[in-house]
Amino acid sequence: EEHPDVATSYNNIASLFQSQGKYPEALELHTKSLAIDLKLHGPEHPGVARSYNNMACVYFKSQGKEKEAMEFFEKSLAINLKFFGPEHPEVLGLYNNMAAVFFSQGKYEESMELRKTSLAMGIKALGAEHPVVADAYDGMAGVYLAQFQLAEALEVMYKSLAIKVKVYGPEDPRVAELRSLLTTIESVGR
Repeated sequence: EEHPDVATSYNNIASLFQSQGKYPEALELHTKSLAIDLKLHGPEHPGVARSYNNMACVYFKSQGKEKEAMEFFEKSLAINLKFFGPEHPEVLGLYNNMAAVFFSQGKYEESMELRKTSLAMGIKALGAEHPVVADAYDGMAGVYLAQFQLAEALEVMYKSLAIKVKVYGPEDPRVAELRSLLTTIESVGR
């Protein structure tokens, strides 16, 4: 019951529950995973950070509890920065998650700051044509669109599109979805 594999299994099953919309069950298993990781590894272990991040996602995405989500994201970020450093994909993902919380609160400046940080770090760590970089552009586009800055949104969306076409191919559904969105925005901007 108190083995690292059990903690991982709890997280995996919780993720399945989350994808099925069973959020209370997901949160319960993430909490059990966190308890195991804290007992086995202490408070500054990547497994603990993973549980904090996963719990934050449940709080934010399913329950709209932005304050609780941000507290868990911040705990996860502190551990991951210490353990992995600032340019690790785990850290980039957390910046994007935190940016999403700020966005939902209408804190566009804070959201954009984290998106730009994630973009710069992603380019440096993974290269300019990595899907994580495309995701950062997509996040920036969302902030621009929320503020009706269509030209800026289109600029970063085309950068994202170029990456996605190269990585996934021109027929990929992610490419088609982005092309459709671009067409819609361009028609609005006319």
